[in-house]
Amino acid sequence: MALVMRHLHFHKGPVAVYAKRLSSPSADAVGSGWFKLWGEGYDMEADKWATEKIIETNGLISIKIPTALPAGNYLFRPEVVAMHNVTPEVEPQFYIGCAQVFLESSVTGDLNVPAEKSVSIPGYLKKDDPSVTYNIYTDEEYAHPKKPYPMMGPEPFVPAAVAKASSGKVTRQASGGIPDDCLLVNGNWCGVEVASYKDDLQGCWNAVKDCWSQADACWAQQPASGGRNCEVWGGKCKDMDAHCSAKDFTGPPAYELKSDDYAAPGPIPAAFNADDAPLDTSSSTEVSSTTRIVVTSSVAVTVTVIPTPEASSSTSFQSIPDFTPRPTGTGTGQPSHTPKPKPHCGGRKRRRTLQS
Repeated sequence: MALVMRHLHFHKGPVAVYAKRLSSPSADAVGSGWFKLWGEGYDMEADKWATEKIIETNGLISIKIPTALPAGNYLFRPEVVAMHNVTPEVEPQFYIGCAQVFLESSVTGDLNVPAEKSVSIPGYLKKDDPSVTYNIYTDEEYAHPKKPYPMMGPEPFVPAAVAKASSGKVTRQASGGIPDDCLLVNGNWCGVEVASYKDDLQGCWNAVKDCWSQADACWAQQPASGGRNCEVWGGKCKDMDAHCSAKDFTGPPAYELKSDDYAAPGPIPAAFNADDAPLDTSSSTEVSSTTRIVVTSSVAVTVTVIPTPEASSSTSFQSIPDFTPRPTGTGTGQPSHTPKPKPHCGGRKRRRTLQS
């Protein structure tokens, strides 16, 4: 799994990725059950913070997702913490994002996270924790000798096995995915084809009205990353309008919609946890599995989840999922789908994150 983290600038601090298994795509993730997939703080040998390493890879990191995680809905929560302004009166700056994913896997069963590695969010940090009050100007960069950074949160949990494994059949997502009649996606908005019409002036203009109504909904629901595909959808509406104005009252006319996704920022680096992530062997024997990550919702502006190639983790870059629409021409005329609930990362205001 690759993550795109933006706006790190010259921040110094730890980085971590948390996860929680959910009963459904719309389940609330607040509370217990969170575990850490990976985390890194201050590397004394390299004299670098985790944030500085990510800056060197163009804001990209990749981590290995344990193959023994059972199939199902998860919320992944990347976390970047800036420690450069920490004083007794000033807390660290927390930058978090989250993404709903469905883990397609041949592994099934319960996910049993050891108590010492399972935390509640909010609640996994207290304002007087050493990892929170750590002052980089007295405890790290300018200290002689330098002091190690006490990493925030629990140790990573990487299960070696689960209680029950399937016979090789992959469990796939059955609900919460992008609807089949969705022509174009922007965040949690999706546009569907307008009703067809033939030699019908009123039907033609009703279709134009429906198209622009969907465009308005797209702009109203645009995420922080913007409405690039709202612009694309607007092009379809303009073309339909032109056909109606030219007295072509049979349609909707064929129009090629092409998703205007952001270009990939660069190659995916090798997995940060490739060598140092221990396996928890407290379950049964290790099982082999087939695992694939499916992004099921839009993601906050600071992070994008991208499934990495199975055979390599360092050479090629897999683009942000391209929801290139199918050819248009006929449709149901139904309005755009109600957006799915936005994922809840478990935190509210920054100060509340530090409450026990």
